[in-house]
Amino acid sequence: MNSIRLSISLCSLLALLVTGCGKSPAPVAKPKATGNKIAQQLATAPQQSPTATHQTTTKRRHESPDERTRFNEIPETESEFNFDFGGSTGDYSYQGGSAFSSPGKNESREGLSSTKIVERVTSLLRDSVDYGPTLAVWLIDESKSARTLVQSVSSMIQQPYASLKPEADPQKFLTAVCTFGGKVRFPVDTPSPDPASLTGALDAMPTDATGREMVFTAISEALKKYSRYRTEERREVVFVVVTDEAGDDQDLAETLIEEPRRLGIPIYVIGVPAPFGRAAALDAAVENPADKTAIRQGPESRHGEHIELGFWGGMNDFRMMDSGFGPFALEQLCRRTSGRYIAVRPPTSGYSFAGATLNEWPSGGVWQPDPNIMQKYAPEYVSEADYQKLLQGNAACMALHNAAKVSAVEFAELPQVTFVKRDEAQLTNELARAQQLAAKLEPGVNRIYEAIERGEKDRGKLTSPRWQAAFDVAMGRAAAAKSRVDGYNVMLAELKRGKNFENATSSTWDLATAEKTEATSALKKLGEKAKMYLERVTTDHPGTPWAKLAERELQTPFGWQWTER
Repeated sequence: MNSIRLSISLCSLLALLVTGCGKSPAPVAKPKATGNKIAQQLATAPQQSPTATHQTTTKRRHESPDERTRFNEIPETESEFNFDFGGSTGDYSYQGGSAFSSPGKNESREGLSSTKIVERVTSLLRDSVDYGPTLAVWLIDESKSARTLVQSVSSMIQQPYASLKPEADPQKFLTAVCTFGGKVRFPVDTPSPDPASLTGALDAMPTDATGREMVFTAISEALKKYSRYRTEERREVVFVVVTDEAGDDQDLAETLIEEPRRLGIPIYVIGVPAPFGRAAALDAAVENPADKTAIRQGPESRHGEHIELGFWGGMNDFRMMDSGFGPFALEQLCRRTSGRYIAVRPPTSGYSFAGATLNEWPSGGVWQPDPNIMQKYAPEYVSEADYQKLLQGNAACMALHNAAKVSAVEFAELPQVTFVKRDEAQLTNELARAQQLAAKLEPGVNRIYEAIERGEKDRGKLTSPRWQAAFDVAMGRAAAAKSRVDGYNVMLAELKRGKNFENATSSTWDLATAEKTEATSALKKLGEKAKMYLERVTTDHPGTPWAKLAERELQTPFGWQWTER
């Protein structure tokens, strides 16, 4: 099987830097995937630029342009590798929980068994061995939270991995194993022709007690140790990382990319999806109860592109969603080295857990986007300097970036909406107490709203679907929150100033949610603005996490009206 690696051409890189959050490149037709997808992608990928590979490195076999399908982007977001959560199979499993929201149409996702994961990884390596001598370097997370994942791989891989050993020439396929936690170790330091060396190292691996995952340090050390097998022995070298976290040494990621690119060493990661817009899905108790630092499993973008704003009334469904991508630094490393981030995902019913954190991640109760839809919503996989240029080039992008840094606002406390009038003084005091909630929420809501509003002037210049969806849902949700809080305060002030019952027998005022707050034209316009932005997200970006947030926000009206009884 041809193992040509995909490289990013100078033209496509320049196009990305120019378009950024303003323009998206024209979509390119992609081949239909059949059979083993990774193997097919290697077979159909464009020839790597000669300047990108060390001169002593073995050149990949070349196909003429008319013999292969050329395309610029592999569908990286597709959930290639999923774990089966079936009862007695012994596969990697997570526990479900209660949910608020019912699944929408076609939102259920079928998982694949861990056996399939191993089959596809070994198929990738078999393709490489068929092409030429190969060294597989495994880098395994020693952390407590990754233990179940590692054990699942270990239990399933022994037999198919043993089949990779060529009978005629055992030295044609070698295995090295590196493990990492707070430190980096090499339990199989000298590459071994015995496939059992992998499962032996996995079974004997200690559990790291530091709560740290130095994954990029491990990759760097392994590159130093094994790059000569590529340059001197002219072997195919493939790195496979197994980890459930984003890494605690991500500052090394950017400088790490060039070496495997230059040598033509693809890096594959079997890991967890990044939670949408969040750095952490699990708290520290899962890893180390004494450590108060949350486990880092995201976000999917270089910097935050998602405002921290709760739902009215404290409902937390859809606060935690699968982003459709891996943690940014690891996903970028895989893409830039022509590898793949392999996201471990369970089958899902389309439900979403209540609550901002979970006991297990990923979870079958968390909503997952359709990977085919998410292909055009990939984050900007560019350097820090180039990302800053993107922000500077569009006020809407910069506004979203700044709004994402504003402190979170929660609506955990339900506002008082029933006011019994016994006398004027009693009603005035009760209304004043109720206004304290609005006074407490108003500053935080205004900070988020004002931060995102500064970018409206450049909203029309956004053509990237990701930035359009992200800005619109942030603007719509912030406007909706401001409409509710300001409207609540205005309606209480109106009653405080004196409002007569129309029915002489009435004694109680009820403040009910409504499509519009009729008290002022400004509030009516604010509610209409929120609705416009949110409905645009649901119409233009269906099936995405942003649409899910917009749909949830639209369930609660933005305005208020008084009724009497």
